[in-house]
Amino acid sequence: MTQQWETDVYKIRQSSGLSRQEFAAKYHIPIRTLEKWEREEIKPAEYIVEWLARLVEIDTERAE
Repeated sequence: MTQQWETDVYKIRQSSGLSRQEFAAKYHIPIRTLEKWEREEIKPAEYIVEWLARLVEIDTERAE
């Protein structure tokens, strides 16, 4: 059974339109950490997922 958090970081990054490398650099996340989140090797804290979603939302709104 897939849990909600397992796909959130990937979906958030995809909605940003950025590559892994670009996303990691822009939001100051170590690339290996981002990769592990997306591959479901480790679970980010819920507040981190919410924080990333909001940052991407804000950045997307600014770009429009």
